[in-house]
Amino acid sequence: MGRHSHNRSGKGAAESLASGLVLAAAFVAFWAFGGHPGWALLVAVFAGVLPVSKGISGLVASRAERKALEAQNAAPKLDAKSAAARSEKAVLRIARDKGGHVTPSLVALESDLSVADAEKALDDLAKKGHASMVVREDGRIEYEFVEFMGAQDR
Repeated sequence: MGRHSHNRSGKGAAESLASGLVLAAAFVAFWAFGGHPGWALLVAVFAGVLPVSKGISGLVASRAERKALEAQNAAPKLDAKSAAARSEKAVLRIARDKGGHVTPSLVALESDLSVADAEKALDDLAKKGHASMVVREDGRIEYEFVEFMGAQDR
């Protein structure tokens, strides 16, 4: 098990910290108020300080693990956002270059996107109002980008 014997919430470390403080306080009180020999103070150090230090180090390790997990979980979200942004830019460039009319197949052919990813990017842009989905008489689905229509002539 090693140093990861505490659970992710740090509960074991917190329990160790609390029990160490209680034991240390009890033996120090026993020594101070009872006038007993120094062995009670020595016991307070080992029975209290060691669990306290273990608890503190456990809490620090637990917090570091939690931060690492949060950072690890945030990375895919950032990667997904940047991938979506790259897809959108690729679709927009192709739409501009093709005079505002594109299909998922054309976007896939002209970019690194798969047909499914191109279709998703086009659908997302249509949902956001940047394009219109048009079903042609032959059943072919085409996306129109009004702002790029006639862009080839410019």
